[in-house]
Amino acid sequence: MSWLYVALGGSLGALLRVALSMSLNTSTFPWGILVVNCLGSFLIGFIYWYLVLNPSLIWLKYFLIGGFLGAFTTFSTYSLDTLLLLENRDYLKGVVYFIMTPCLSFICVFSGFTSARFLSV
Repeated sequence: MSWLYVALGGSLGALLRVALSMSLNTSTFPWGILVVNCLGSFLIGFIYWYLVLNPSLIWLKYFLIGGFLGAFTTFSTYSLDTLLLLENRDYLKGVVYFIMTPCLSFICVFSGFTSARFLSV
């Protein structure tokens, strides 16, 4: 049943992400994605804490965190993972993860883009 909650939440999260980014982006700056990432990060922190206090609502974890926020923005999950490493006093791993994720992600998107451009010539 948990997969159904993830699927339903994910569908809604993806739709809202597209709607917000389309309505807020401008030709000069991707405001929509910035808003989505910040809002998603706030919501995942709030919801995670609420679920820590209410563990009987496990279905909400699947629907909201795994589904809705997972599709709304993976940046929120990255932010929560970083916070949990720091909360567990695993400071070195937290800082390394915090720095490595965006840097390696950028290198990978650049590599994919460059590879596709090279192969299409």
